[in-house]
Amino acid sequence: MKRLAVVELDAKGRARSLIVSPSSVLLINTTLENKGEDSYSTDLHFSIPAGLSFRKTNVIQSSRPVTVICDASKNSDITLNGKIICSINHPVFRPHTRAMLLTTFHVVSQTNWKESVTFNVDAVSLNKKRDTKHSSARQSLPVQFQINVILKGLESTQYINGTSNAEVQMPIEHVYKVENLGQVSLPVTLTFKVPIAMKPNIFWESINISSNDLTNIKCRRSNQTSNEKSSPVTVWLVEVCDLATLDIAQTVVFHVSGVIKTKGLEQSKHLLETNAEVTYDTKRFIQSTTLFQKATVSSCSSQDPR
Repeated sequence: MKRLAVVELDAKGRARSLIVSPSSVLLINTTLENKGEDSYSTDLHFSIPAGLSFRKTNVIQSSRPVTVICDASKNSDITLNGKIICSINHPVFRPHTRAMLLTTFHVVSQTNWKESVTFNVDAVSLNKKRDTKHSSARQSLPVQFQINVILKGLESTQYINGTSNAEVQMPIEHVYKVENLGQVSLPVTLTFKVPIAMKPNIFWESINISSNDLTNIKCRRSNQTSNEKSSPVTVWLVEVCDLATLDIAQTVVFHVSGVIKTKGLEQSKHLLETNAEVTYDTKRFIQSTTLFQKATVSSCSSQDPR
């Protein structure tokens, strides 16, 4: 019996997801092995989703010389019924021949991508009798968009004057900004942590978190007791702000403001910090860098030298 015994599609070694960006490619490993008799006019049929543009197929390893020819003039057209056909060692793919192929596709960013894509690879030939049980493979991959969202602390009220004998109140403000430097709009979440009470006697009251995007943001807040014994903070205010859409090239500025109350400070300086973090749906998006996802703004308190 003439047959193509095994066709394996293995994307694990190359990619765990299809990443969409202007420079992305998808690499597909295919192993083709003839465990039967001569196989005539053997072809590989790639069934691919819209949004992939065929580039090339290379033989990266084989048990004997193998020639692969793909019709580049037709295959470069991504609307070609989602089919890529490559001939394998025409006219005859000899018995006991094993070849490992690497096929490259360009990922077209301007495509209506779904949450996942599925690829099919089928080995076909003109043999009337062939084993088709192992001559096809199927692989599904989640789709992720590459993003570049950064968070930075901009400025703060640098000094809060106080005395050891009287209560002092002073306005304070910390400023953050989040920017979308990528090519994809997306929803993001900003989480702010503001110290409400600090040792020895520092209190942040009348806390207000505002932004320059008033219609696109919904925030919710809660109090959180600090479990860190070494931290001077005893209670945090945590405010979570959902930004429905952070557009391409958009910058949103957040102002964390309030009033600092101090009394009976024994040391001349105390460091007061707020923290912010930006998060997103990691199943749908992948950050080009892990930097700039968190930021801290600091203020320093000191006693009135008078």
